Amino acid sequence: MINNLLRKVIVPVSAVAVIALTITLVAPRAVRASVAALVSVTNTVPVLIAPSAPQLYESNCAGFFPGPSFEGTCDFQAAPAGNTLFIDAVSIYLNSVTGGFAPQWVMVRTYNTGASYPEGQATQGGAPYNALFVPLTKTAPGFGDNFVGTLVNVSVWTANSPGPKCDVLLNGLPSPTYAQFSCTIWGHLAPIPGGGGS
Repeated sequence: MINNLLRKVIVPVSAVAVIALTITLVAPRAVRASVAALVSVTNTVPVLIAPSAPQLYESNCAGFFPGPSFEGTCDFQAAPAGNTLFIDAVSIYLNSVTGGFAPQWVMVRTYNTGASYPEGQATQGGAPYNALFVPLTKTAPGFGDNFVGTLVNVSVWTANSPGPKCDVLLNGLPSPTYAQFSCTIWGHLAPIPGGGGS
């Protein structure tokens, strides 16, 4: 009778032990498979990465109106060799201390003298540059007349060329000349396809 009782207790306990051992041996494989599947799925999602510091571009220049000229120009830093500069934003500030003089136009000139892309920049009427015109707005009265203008998402590019220029033309000339301007451009650099041959 005791043997029958022991047999009834030992058999279920043994069955539970075998099931527990099976779960222990099989579970890690299932967990590893699930983790591997999860990793392979998550790795297919594209990740957006901001440009690293060497790919970013920022340049500022300041200009005046020399002599009897109504026009002032300043040069931005050229793009490093082998790179295309994509201009993303432009900001321009003009101050005329003597007052009464406004800009006729303000532009950022870009150049592309090489065949870096299938279609290079067309020139305007044979000019060696392309013009991005920036409208300026007169600000509240202050020290002379002040004008500001900003463009964003402009998508202008230049490659294999001199650096861009900022050009301001006034509708008159202060005498003596007390007008000045400051231009800033922001953008990013990308390698020229095919190594940048001209």
